[in-house]
Amino acid sequence: MSQGTAGIIVLIAIAVLCSLFFQHVIKRHYVAILVSGLVGTMLFQLAAYLHAGYLDSFFLISVFVSFLVICGISSLTFSLKKKVTKK
Repeated sequence: MSQGTAGIIVLIAIAVLCSLFFQHVIKRHYVAILVSGLVGTMLFQLAAYLHAGYLDSFFLISVFVSFLVICGISSLTFSLKKKVTKK
């Protein structure tokens, strides 16, 4: 497994865990998605820093992209959770 694949797996795992936690704690789903995106991005960047030992030269771009990806995953988990609990 390459480092890129491992990074994507870690990003998805952090995104799903953060989104499930904050959707349980915060009832307004838009706020939960944004908070999940912010906290998930901070956790992912911290994990990347601890793994590499330094900040990447494209740190700001990485923060922006990981925030968008985590918000997207959070909104997907919210809609899946909503469908599962309706049935």
